[in-house]
Amino acid sequence: MAVDILNLQLIFLFVLYRTYIVFAIYCLFAVFTSNEPAVDYPGKTPRQLRPLLVGFRKASGLTQAQMASHLGITQQTYAQLEAKPESASMERLFHVLSVLKVDIVLARALDPRTWKRSHPSVGG
Repeated sequence: MAVDILNLQLIFLFVLYRTYIVFAIYCLFAVFTSNEPAVDYPGKTPRQLRPLLVGFRKASGLTQAQMASHLGITQQTYAQLEAKPESASMERLFHVLSVLKVDIVLARALDPRTWKRSHPSVGG
């Protein structure tokens, strides 16, 4: 009788462990194959870059010091870049965005009267 209970407990633990492994694999698969649509963060002025950079950095779980390390600069230099990104070179901004795994997408502005993309006439 005691052996039967021990066997049942071992079987239960094996099934529980196997379920945990399957769940962990499922979670990893879900994270790496997410088909969530990309969210656009339109920027119309250089001053809008700062909160976007800070937000993307924090969402990536990185500190300013870690970002600076990825970029090969000091934390103070990165803090200055983040405080006033409009004064950084395009090359530096693209490097920052690359570290953050953020793409830049250029699109024509929406015409507020029609909410469609504006298309200037060709030839003026």
